[in-house]
Amino acid sequence: MADALSTPAPSTPPRKKRRALRILGWTALSVFVLLVVAWFVLTSAPFFRKVVLPRVSDSINADVTVRDASIRPFSSVVLYDLKVHPRGEAPLLSAKQVRLRYSLFAILGGTVLVEEAFLDSPVITLVEDPDGRTNVDPLLQETEEEPAAETPQLDIRRVAISNAVVHYEKRYADSTRDTTAVSNLNVTLTGLKNGDSGRLAIAATVSMNSGWNAAAGSGSAGAAAGTLQASFNGDYTFALSPDLNPISIKGNSQFAVNRAEGTFADLSALGVDLVADVAPGQIIELALRFRQGETQLGALRANGPFSIEKMEGLVNVELTPIDRRVLNLFGAPSGLDFGTTTLTSTNRVQLANAGTEASLAGQFDIARMQVIQGGQSTPTLDLRATYDFRIDLAAGNLMVRAFDLNGTQQGRPFLRGELSEPLVWNWGGSGGEAGVSSLKLSVTNLALADWQALLGEGLSGRAGLQLTVASQQSGRQLNFDLAAWLQDLSVAAGTNRISGIDVQAGLRGTAADRMAFDYRLDVHGTQQRQEALPALSVSGKGNYNFDTTAAEVDVLAQSALPELFSLLAQPEMKAESGALLLNAKITQTGAGQVVLGEASLTNFTGHAAGSAFRHYGLNATFDIQSDAESIRIRDVHGTFSENGRAGGAFQLNGSHRIASSSGQFSVTLSDLNQNALRPFLESLFADKTLVSATLNATASADYDATDKPAIRAEIDLANLVVAGKQEQPPRALEAHLALDTTLQSTAAEIRKFELGLTPTQRAENRLHIAGRLDFSDTNALQGNLKIAADSLDLTSYYELFEPAPGTQPGTQTERPAGAIPEPAAAAQTEPEQEPEPIGIRFRNLVADASISRLYLREIEITNLQTRIHLDGAKFLMDPCRLVLNGAPVSARADVDLSVRGYAYALAFDADAVPFAPLVNTFQPDRKDQLGGTLSAHADIKGIGITGPSLQRSLAGSFDIGTTNLNLAPQNIRSPLLKLIVTVVSMVPDLAGNPQAALGTLAGSLVGSLTQKLTGGSMMEVTNSPIDIVHAEGTIANGRVELKQATVRSTVFQADAMGSVLLAPVLSNSTVNIPISIALTRPLAERINMVPPDTPTNALYVKLPDFFSAEGTLGQPRPRINTAALAVPVLKQFGVEIPGTGGTNTGVGGLLRGILNPQTPPPATDTNQPPATNQNPVGNILNRILGQ
Repeated sequence: MADALSTPAPSTPPRKKRRALRILGWTALSVFVLLVVAWFVLTSAPFFRKVVLPRVSDSINADVTVRDASIRPFSSVVLYDLKVHPRGEAPLLSAKQVRLRYSLFAILGGTVLVEEAFLDSPVITLVEDPDGRTNVDPLLQETEEEPAAETPQLDIRRVAISNAVVHYEKRYADSTRDTTAVSNLNVTLTGLKNGDSGRLAIAATVSMNSGWNAAAGSGSAGAAAGTLQASFNGDYTFALSPDLNPISIKGNSQFAVNRAEGTFADLSALGVDLVADVAPGQIIELALRFRQGETQLGALRANGPFSIEKMEGLVNVELTPIDRRVLNLFGAPSGLDFGTTTLTSTNRVQLANAGTEASLAGQFDIARMQVIQGGQSTPTLDLRATYDFRIDLAAGNLMVRAFDLNGTQQGRPFLRGELSEPLVWNWGGSGGEAGVSSLKLSVTNLALADWQALLGEGLSGRAGLQLTVASQQSGRQLNFDLAAWLQDLSVAAGTNRISGIDVQAGLRGTAADRMAFDYRLDVHGTQQRQEALPALSVSGKGNYNFDTTAAEVDVLAQSALPELFSLLAQPEMKAESGALLLNAKITQTGAGQVVLGEASLTNFTGHAAGSAFRHYGLNATFDIQSDAESIRIRDVHGTFSENGRAGGAFQLNGSHRIASSSGQFSVTLSDLNQNALRPFLESLFADKTLVSATLNATASADYDATDKPAIRAEIDLANLVVAGKQEQPPRALEAHLALDTTLQSTAAEIRKFELGLTPTQRAENRLHIAGRLDFSDTNALQGNLKIAADSLDLTSYYELFEPAPGTQPGTQTERPAGAIPEPAAAAQTEPEQEPEPIGIRFRNLVADASISRLYLREIEITNLQTRIHLDGAKFLMDPCRLVLNGAPVSARADVDLSVRGYAYALAFDADAVPFAPLVNTFQPDRKDQLGGTLSAHADIKGIGITGPSLQRSLAGSFDIGTTNLNLAPQNIRSPLLKLIVTVVSMVPDLAGNPQAALGTLAGSLVGSLTQKLTGGSMMEVTNSPIDIVHAEGTIANGRVELKQATVRSTVFQADAMGSVLLAPVLSNSTVNIPISIALTRPLAERINMVPPDTPTNALYVKLPDFFSAEGTLGQPRPRINTAALAVPVLKQFGVEIPGTGGTNTGVGGLLRGILNPQTPPPATDTNQPPATNQNPVGNILNRILGQ
């Protein structure tokens, strides 16, 4: 009962359920918050710049950046300051603002709805290099071809481009450029929608520059620059089908030239109008009209029934007569003028079966065709052709139903083409039956010299061609036979000309489902013996499969080097024997190609590039593969030989990946010995022979478009032994070169360049170079280099290249003591030509060199510090300081190589430089003949280095002197110095017996110069060494003025002041130098030459002025007044000689008869060539001290 009356307690919700709801609520809230945060993050400008754009940049291989971005994913995107810069290339695009307003929901629904696409002030730059590469190439990476999609549904309501600039630049190898700029470009497109109509409006300004030189700022040499400015406006309405095919177009555009100069001058006031009126199923009018001012120049018109949507119809195309005024619009950028040319053409074009079938029938006439370029004109041609072609792409056949071509040159037939019957080419395997037909084309007796306006100067000869194409098996097989020839061909390249060449070429084969052919090319000399081998012969065969594109070609090339070198007619190239052979096979399968083969040079004996070859040989094999992704040098290796003896081997491997522009290459030279190296090294070693050498080298290059390419090389030359005429056994030398360089798109970083030579007791012989070279400017190299060495001893390497004593040009044989040189014939040769300007271009290229110690035989240079600055073609060395064998030396050189003959300003200062080490080093045959010190101070400038130029421009001053020279008279080589010593040695005889002495002196001057001089006092002079030689003077106006010159020995002193008048040949420069002679007092007393009034304490006794040096530098001769010399002798005895004021009476008359005859003394009969012009500054020491 109690249980029945009791009520149950109320139930409560489980605690777990409430907890789950709370968790679910917090989770949903968290997800919502995360979504909101993600929304703001993903649509933020920083996320777009730092996450999205880098991925976009990597995908297109270009750096894409923006300053700011506003992104509303459902409706709009706005980008500010957009820039696109292809990696490693010039910038491509920049724009102030890119704005896109769209409907994401409509796009997701299948319709591309764009309210507005706007581009504000974009600048597009397109650059094409001489090799055809452009700055767009990195963006054009190959992508997989996507299957055709259905026609999209578009609703693009407005597209606008405001104030755009498009700049195109075409660069050429000669530094000239053609530029085209489209500026103020405004484009508006509205109503781009399926099945609707729209409108396109465009306006722009166009400017063109042809032949612009970036370095000079003007057109290139030989062709004037052209400038053109024009405006362009267009306005069109159009209607589209639901498939977006155009149904109708109506509107017009105008291109008007406002300014034309240079090569574009003939296009002044030119106007081009494009008129379009195309209705559904009909071309009412489609015309391109040309006018100049109000004068109509012709037009290209098309009209007739035609459906753009179906691509079917019959259209009449007519070209009304146009002449050079229109044709030059296309030729002027290339510098072409079409002269008297007129062109007309009428055609009927029919399209059917959705454009897969087409036929073209018509004719063209080119009357009085002429092309003028660079002031040269082609012959006048007349060409006329009629034709009727039909092609069926679906069936795969082409039918030439009619073809006739005639061409005359100056009224003489030279071109003929004709068709016997309709010709069919059926590559698709179906088509109607057809008989045998042939197409013939011939060119006869074409004179190449008449076509220099197009082919360039220096080309001559006659050309001919015969082509026959025959159709068989209803067009399923075509036979072709081509024969071409060149007779008496002459080609000029620079200063070289190759002439007397006959070339014959042939190609024949068949084409069906595959093409098989064979070919041959033979090159002979016009005067070559008929039985002789061709100078060059290339032959082979091949085939090509039209379905699979598989191909195979065999190449066999042979050349007989004696005939080839004879044909080339280059004086530095001559072959007694030898042959070249190339045997290769080229195969193609799909997108891959393989080149396999071998090449050889056998038994080459002759000369080439300054090297002598004796039975030289080279054998090489190669295996190269390529496909759409890469080019791979799988293996190229070979061996060298000489006279059948092995000379070493080489190997080349590498690959290049096209898409990423990356790759690596390596070269290895293994054990190249004297047999391989002899032709290339021995020519450097003068009269020496290469005994042994071993060369090993490795070089590698790694590069990547996104990274810095690196080049590394190691070269080791060991056991280099060269034998000459030296008595000591030759020493084995070595050299090591290590290179590590990083290349960028516009610079090279030289991290390591180390040259190591064989160390000596004096030096470790290591040279280091590091720096950076910048070639961002293609016209000027710039950069900085550091050159350093602790110690270098170049003695052994200098001796490798030093000629043996007595083999230098102009070296004279030693003559007996006391003799003066034999006079050379005073031949007046033609002045030398000035060297042409050197066209090298630098811009602020600086090289700093620091060498602590440098040895060369007896020369020791310490603390060498110099800087070389190259700017343009100017060379500046400043400063240049060093210590030469303990004496300070400084120099400065400023040279301009861009001037013909070069302009230079040179300064040199040296104080008390030991002279013996210089002479012993550079003139070992005169070792220990000279001593003392040399001091020199010179400041010289001028333009040109030949005699006439030196006469006009050489100017400056010099002060050069030696002390303690200890030069024995028998070792004197200077004609002028030896003449002074000879005259002084004969003073006693000239005073005592002038007639006999003058006869002896005259005989010495014109005779063999081998007589031994006699007399006690004379022997004292000729046996006394010269201690001091000093010369100080100026150079100006073609004259060298000696302010003071002194020659002093232990027994005499000669002082001179005079001039040298420069001649076109320096050895013929006129000398006029009065010379004052003073003898030591004991010697003067012994020969009774001391005047009574001479002070008793005088060390030297000055003789009367009786001696002058005349003639030329190469052939000096004395003028002596013996009467003046006899006066002090007679005065000692109280005797006066009347009429001693000159040389006209008495003894003077006798001397005049002996020394100054009416005809000059006969020149010595010698085969020695006249001295050539040398740098007069560097020749001063030679003239004084005996070179």
